[in-house]
Amino acid sequence: MEESKKKLAFIDLDGVIIDRSAASRECTRGDGSMDWQRFLSPELTNTDVLVPGSVTDIIDLINRGWDIVFLSSRPQWTMEECTVSWLSQHIPIFGTSLAHRLELKPESKKYTKTVEWKVYRLYELVVELGSDEVVFVDDDSNILMGATLLTHLPMKIHTFSSLQEAIMALQ
Repeated sequence: MEESKKKLAFIDLDGVIIDRSAASRECTRGDGSMDWQRFLSPELTNTDVLVPGSVTDIIDLINRGWDIVFLSSRPQWTMEECTVSWLSQHIPIFGTSLAHRLELKPESKKYTKTVEWKVYRLYELVVELGSDEVVFVDDDSNILMGATLLTHLPMKIHTFSSLQEAIMALQ
């Protein structure tokens, strides 16, 4: 009897399943620079909207045997509570055994570049959770490139910039 393979899908939040365009517009200064402190504050999550089709795509991955881990560089120390609340309201399967894990950037890593933190955290989670196959979905091409450098892991990491791209490629 063939043993089932463990498959993990790591999915970014902002730009993949959460559209933060309204918050971005509200936090863009007159000179075009971004007020990141305001952008990454809990009070603006009420302007976040679900990227169309993302819930269907996540459920499709789950139905294909993928366990979901949400991996985001949102600051854990300020955004965890509002992020959990938002996900619980908009992603019906969030909190279930197949899509319960949320990894946010801890305060101890706030001065670590997002690319470095996210790629290293991906590596740590793959080692910790064990997997035969990994999908990593992130809208930042630099982070995706970093993930492809994890060639010493015993499994292939498939990288995609959108959930729709992942769904189509995995058919």
